[in-house]
Amino acid sequence: MLGSLYSRISRSSLLWGGLAGFGFFTLIHNKVITDATMIRYTSMHPVEYAITIMFFVGMASVCIKFFDVRQNWGRLKSGSGLEAIDERKLESSEAVRLMSQIDSHVTKNGNSIQTNRLRTILNNIRHSGTPERLDDDLRSTADDDFVRAEGDYGLVKIIIWAIPILGFLGTVIGIALAMGNLAPDALEESLPLVMGGLTVAFDTTALALALSMILYFAQFATWRDEQKLLDEVSQLVDWELRGRFLLRSETGTDSQLVSVRMMIEVVLETLQDLIQKQADIWDQAISASHSRYAQMASESATQMKTTLALTMRENVEMHAQALVRAEKELMQSSKHQVQEVAKTIHESVAALSEFQTGMVYQSELLRDVINATGDIAKLESQLNQNLSSLAEARYFEETLNSLAAAIHLLSSKQAAQPTGDPINITRGKGKGQAA
Repeated sequence: MLGSLYSRISRSSLLWGGLAGFGFFTLIHNKVITDATMIRYTSMHPVEYAITIMFFVGMASVCIKFFDVRQNWGRLKSGSGLEAIDERKLESSEAVRLMSQIDSHVTKNGNSIQTNRLRTILNNIRHSGTPERLDDDLRSTADDDFVRAEGDYGLVKIIIWAIPILGFLGTVIGIALAMGNLAPDALEESLPLVMGGLTVAFDTTALALALSMILYFAQFATWRDEQKLLDEVSQLVDWELRGRFLLRSETGTDSQLVSVRMMIEVVLETLQDLIQKQADIWDQAISASHSRYAQMASESATQMKTTLALTMRENVEMHAQALVRAEKELMQSSKHQVQEVAKTIHESVAALSEFQTGMVYQSELLRDVINATGDIAKLESQLNQNLSSLAEARYFEETLNSLAAAIHLLSSKQAAQPTGDPINITRGKGKGQAA
């Protein structure tokens, strides 16, 4: 894992390009680089900083690729480690032994494009058990290496495209600064500022075009060198593998069996093509049936929607009619109930009127009783006053006793006298009073 991390760091164009740009601008700011043209075109505006750093990143990527190509050229001269081809041709099972020879060579001299391609083709022969597809393997591995090598220049191509864009951006910014500083009323004072803006505009464009051209030619030279390397590897791999293995036609087997075997392989390939075509036809038929089913489902849904709408409309009309009839019946029933309630209320009003009349009569009687009670109270008051007056008299009891005695005496005299003599009450009046 540490080796993989070290390999990534050592091959990181962003890292090495950033360090190179940092070192370059450090030398400029520390006045180690004092060339006026260099300073003017690389460190007078932020856009120039960006263009220069991107150039260093692109050059780092090209340099890393260049060293890889040179390293593969050196390893290509050391060979692949395979044994020389002799008159005795090898069986397909010998591919494992040849792969072990390549691994031993890689351990001593390092990996290369040639050893990778040989290992891939031998592995295919080992799995398939036949070298009949050697030509196809040679073409496919060569194409894969070519595509992989071309893909390694992706970052450089992007930077070559982006640097002129940044230059045009600096041009726009510089022209904008010049137009912003232009003052027609004070032309002499604003002219240096306008010239400064135009300087930024033209310098950034010139720097971007120059650096992009340098980077493009460096990438082109490296790519041409790598193409030559890939062509050389293809020739060496073809020379080392072609004629090394024993083909089926060379095994000494009956030619009829070989022919039948080849026919069977052709038939199998044809059957595979037919099966693939049939599968495609089935896919198309299933897709068409799905489309038809979706269309039928849509039509059925539309028809069902229309039918449901009509049915719901009829049901709504029926319910509306039923509601109208129920409303009429309810109104009639309510009218009859209201009439009965009104009659009951009228009777209740009449009863209340009679009750009110009785209450008026009872009120008059109660008033008379109250008046009589008032008279009795007055009489009782007067009697109490009289009784009080009598009680206050000094000789009230004595008078009553004398009166009672007089009445008793008269009663006894009347009983003693003859019937014809009248009783003279006036004679004893003085005595009685004296007594």
